[in-house]
Amino acid sequence: MASSSTELEYRSATVTTCEAIWLWRLLQNLWVEVLTPILIYYNNISSMQLAKSLVFHVRTKRIEVHYHFVREQVLSGEVELRYVRTDRQVVEIFTKVLGSDKLHHFSEMLGLQHLKVMYLRGRTCGTTR
Repeated sequence: MASSSTELEYRSATVTTCEAIWLWRLLQNLWVEVLTPILIYYNNISSMQLAKSLVFHVRTKRIEVHYHFVREQVLSGEVELRYVRTDRQVVEIFTKVLGSDKLHHFSEMLGLQHLKVMYLRGRTCGTTR
């Protein structure tokens, strides 16, 4: 169990890194050219600093060794973590319940458009004859 949000976010970064590398290798096997380093956008500065640091921190001694995989990948240059502000973190549209303002904002960022629902009789939703 994670004891801090930094530890939880660091574990999440490790899982994301593993999945990104797996996808990168799959694409290589399919002869698709993929640029390196793999960019992972992140909104937790503390866990990004932990991944980039070579220094052992007393507060992180409970993090299991296999979670430091992300650090190895960052230091080797295979993966690059980039900061993105929370209000620009578009992935939240898929992972969180959002208010209508944020939902509309992230939908626009993704280029999603509202489609009118058509009834079987040909009139659009919200209109009457």
